[in-house]
Amino acid sequence: MKKTEKSSKIKWHELFGKLLQDLLSPVDIEVFPESPVMSESPRVDVLLLKRDSSQWTTAQLALLPDGVRDTEATDILLEFKYSESLNDDAVQQTLTYDFLHREHKDKKREEVQSFLLSATKPQKSTLKKLGYKSTKIPGVYRRK
Repeated sequence: MKKTEKSSKIKWHELFGKLLQDLLSPVDIEVFPESPVMSESPRVDVLLLKRDSSQWTTAQLALLPDGVRDTEATDILLEFKYSESLNDDAVQQTLTYDFLHREHKDKKREEVQSFLLSATKPQKSTLKKLGYKSTKIPGVYRRK
């Protein structure tokens, strides 16, 4: 979808917010349409890799981390956890960055791939709870 198409859409959330404002203000409930949830824009931890060609070059493959080499995406987000292991909050944070990046850059889902890198090996029970399975590459896990 092009940016011009997005701007011509009806902003239903603004209408909904205004309706709630009109309905709830008289009973002393404050309503803040489009209220920021953070004081600062979120940023992916480490970096964003972009490539222009459809295939990785031999030189690029030699330097990319395990698991990243297999992606067809053009935009790769790496979220790095050096003092914590894989957990639900880290997964949610990574998924949020993925979504926000796609929306901000007007990218399709298949154009963006996000990876959660952890310096600590996750416990098997955590992997199972979060829906991750081992791959053929040691230390690389994917969601079902």
